[in-house]
Amino acid sequence: MNPLFLNTFTGIGLFLIGVRLLTLHMQQVGQQRLRSFLARLGGSGWRLRLVGLVAGAGFQSVNALIQVVVALVHADTLSMRQGFRLVAWANLGTSFLVLVATFNYLHPLALGLIGITGVLFYVRLDRSARWGHAVGVLLALGLLFLGIDFIKAGSAGVRADPRLAHALQAMDTWPWGAWALGVLASFVAQSSLPITLVVMAIVGGGAMGGGTAGMVVLGTGLGSALSTWFLVGHLERSARQLAMYQLLFRASGSVVLALAWWGGILWGLGAHGTDPDVVHDVLAALFVGHYLVSLVLLAVLDQPLTLALARRWPPAPETLWRQPRYIHAGALQHPVWGLDLLLREHQRLLAELPDGLSAWRSEQAQSPDWVAQRLDGLRQVLKACDAFAEGLMAQAPEAAVAHRLLEARNRHALLRGLIDTLDDMAALVSPGAASTFVAQVHPLAEGLHAMLTLLAEQEAAPDPLTAQWLLGLSQDRVADLQAFRQGLRHQVLDEGVLSALLDAASLHQRCVWLVRQWLLHSAEIGRAHV
Repeated sequence: MNPLFLNTFTGIGLFLIGVRLLTLHMQQVGQQRLRSFLARLGGSGWRLRLVGLVAGAGFQSVNALIQVVVALVHADTLSMRQGFRLVAWANLGTSFLVLVATFNYLHPLALGLIGITGVLFYVRLDRSARWGHAVGVLLALGLLFLGIDFIKAGSAGVRADPRLAHALQAMDTWPWGAWALGVLASFVAQSSLPITLVVMAIVGGGAMGGGTAGMVVLGTGLGSALSTWFLVGHLERSARQLAMYQLLFRASGSVVLALAWWGGILWGLGAHGTDPDVVHDVLAALFVGHYLVSLVLLAVLDQPLTLALARRWPPAPETLWRQPRYIHAGALQHPVWGLDLLLREHQRLLAELPDGLSAWRSEQAQSPDWVAQRLDGLRQVLKACDAFAEGLMAQAPEAAVAHRLLEARNRHALLRGLIDTLDDMAALVSPGAASTFVAQVHPLAEGLHAMLTLLAEQEAAPDPLTAQWLLGLSQDRVADLQAFRQGLRHQVLDEGVLSALLDAASLHQRCVWLVRQWLLHSAEIGRAHV
């Protein structure tokens, strides 16, 4: 084998190993760092764009970053639109390596990084919990840069092979074939970077015309986006939205600039016979330029595209259950507004609590697993409310606002008790005896469902008569529950079903008590603010 070809092959291998190592080490720390960083910044404006650039340059794999963004969207650290923007600017960040490839002193830089990493490995810093990933990133960058240097060194081997050089030069007459070659090659490689670097190295060796090379480079954008769809497009709906956004992002810049290049608008910048060093730099600019064109095009179509993707792949119900509807990071700087949003979130949680009885009711019945997921979603929203209230208190609001925030936080304990009690109630329904159990607890379920529904309505639109009626209804249910228990003992029931029904009566009593505590707490708050 031609040693120069072997240099290119080795360079591609080193480059891919470096990208893989860089992605692995960045994934270990990237999600948590991104989550905390975005939570502090609010995830908007130029700061989000900067985070996207840095994340793209660090991960060097938009496919891996999309999986991190999906987790951040599920955790409500990012909205889907913010996730789109982060992915868009991360694409631009990945072009960092193409710009590095134009650097003439890459060889000593690569060897220096590998040498430093070797010393760090010798002193076992790679095993450090604090510095291990940083050492891994240094090694990955060293291998990346060394791979790029090998690829550039091996480009002369293409020119030395007359058949291959002739075939590449013949592609000047078939520019769309060169574009299709870029699409196919980057789809197989699952990345546009190694293909672009190989083409830049070949052009630097004078074996390929600038026009052909430009079409290949532009084709790599679409090919790598197609690979993203095949890698994550089969996942749940949020991942599909991000994968389709990535596909449209890369395809728009690739196709628009390819049409411009083919039509002669940009062709003169990279004509065959131009100084290879100039063409080399033009290709690097073209690679970055197709990202910039994509950013402009999708910025214009941002709102309609976001809505279209949301309609095509709406978030799964389980995802929506876990997301707060009103509170958000942008309100943390405004305690009065934030308090109003927090109270509206409380109203939303109360309005959805009756769904927690769906496993007990014959009407609109749901499985215990569905109820458990539903209540877990409410629990996650309540957890976000806790963090939001704590963030508002950290702003040192006025005394009256601070007092109301403390009252709101006290309510969280009651909400958490109601959610946990309903969860325990749903867990009593066993698949083998569900019909018997539901038939027996029907009176308890319907009464409690009506009580929780009225409580939510009372919270949304306070009415003194309704509040008094609910207080009277929840005051003393001991006699009713005792009659329920006595009635069970006179029936022939399976021992397991009987035990579950007796536990159900106790849980029902606890739930009614929590409703009463909520009403008393609300009445106390009302008197305090009169």
